[in-house]
Amino acid sequence: MNKLHPEAVKAFDSAAKELIGNLGWYKPSNIENNNTPLSSDHREFTEIDLAEFGAIPIILRSHNIDTGVLNSIIKYIDEGQIGLDGERIEDFNKLVKSIYKKVDWISYSVLEDRVFEYLVDFYKKKYEKGLSAYLEEWQEKNVRIYQFFFIVRGISIETPFRVGNTIISYKSNDSFNKIFETIKVVPQDWQQEMMRRDFNGNVVITCAIDECEEQKAKELALETSIRSVDAIKLFSDVLTFPSRSVRFDLEHRFVETGRKSNMLILSLDLETKEPYSVRMGLESEQPSSSFTINAKGIEQMARQGFAYIHELLIKKDKKLTVELEELVLENISRFADSLSQSDLHKRIAQVFTGLESLTLKNSEVGILESMKKYLPKILTKDTEQREQIQKDLSDLYKVRSQYMHHGIKSEIDLQKLRRLQLYLRGAILRYLEMSKDYKDKEGILNAIDDAINKAF
Repeated sequence: MNKLHPEAVKAFDSAAKELIGNLGWYKPSNIENNNTPLSSDHREFTEIDLAEFGAIPIILRSHNIDTGVLNSIIKYIDEGQIGLDGERIEDFNKLVKSIYKKVDWISYSVLEDRVFEYLVDFYKKKYEKGLSAYLEEWQEKNVRIYQFFFIVRGISIETPFRVGNTIISYKSNDSFNKIFETIKVVPQDWQQEMMRRDFNGNVVITCAIDECEEQKAKELALETSIRSVDAIKLFSDVLTFPSRSVRFDLEHRFVETGRKSNMLILSLDLETKEPYSVRMGLESEQPSSSFTINAKGIEQMARQGFAYIHELLIKKDKKLTVELEELVLENISRFADSLSQSDLHKRIAQVFTGLESLTLKNSEVGILESMKKYLPKILTKDTEQREQIQKDLSDLYKVRSQYMHHGIKSEIDLQKLRRLQLYLRGAILRYLEMSKDYKDKEGILNAIDDAINKAF
């Protein structure tokens, strides 16, 4: 767990003390009259509604619809409603953002709650120390080691395999029984029944997260797992058959709702590594496609360069990536998204966006000109292949321009689209290969310029 620098502790504690004086009280009648600082897109609580909750404290927020910035935050307590809004919320937002930049174990929304709870507790004389001490004590009580299991729809496998720091495997009742035997956890009867009902017979991606509170751990686990399924998409049959699309649904799960559990969370105590809890989770799902990976498929992915992406994902989780690798990660995500797109004109536009980001040297040169100059040299030394790449870029860029600028869906040559998709994947893999010698895109493009100049 990262500790705050003493200077940061002093600054945050001081800012929090100033905010306490800005807390305002709101009368229950304000809610009925719609004078509350809560925006109209949030539920309004009447006095009858509040009575249903009894003495349970309720925190409500309102956000700017356009920017997402917090406009107000209010807590319902025995004495009434206390909170921040208007100009008073600006300093609160600044404080939360400043702290969030310094810590990596807590999600932004949970940190927002904790800072606000501290202000109220200090105001009511329930807590006397500074904000930093308050957060540190909460951290000690709530940080755990987590292991997440997400069901992945739309994929079939014959054998488990690793992608970055995740494992993709087929789960049966016996699979989970072995897991619980290993960590000496016996789930409750209803949890075992849900596992048998919802997880048995499904492909699951497993991700371990160290030293976070649960919401932050879930966010990191989803990000890590989504990067893994994105990587798989780049080696799907859509690259060969562009009329298809591929979607595993995991990339759309950010809303906790639904009827069946598709997420299992195991948490372990940070110090003893003993089991702390077993929970089932619900998340929304999107329609998915069908993609099968067998042993031969894994071997083919390896021959096509999957190891480069596998190693990149491990480096990303360890926060060891350089600028060029971050550019590649962004393009993997963008390319994977385009392969889920069934509208091929939209896919072409997205693929060109990726190629542009990898080959555009600066804003002073033409986009197509830059792609035709650098992409062929990045991909191959064969003269005929370079000419083919340039022709495909010109032809499909016309299709892209007609669609983007005039809304015209010109006819698409699927063979050219197939090659265009392979060009982007090839550029991604070549950049990863060259990341051992170059730290950014400019270094690669400058090296190509130098080679061209030496040739003359």
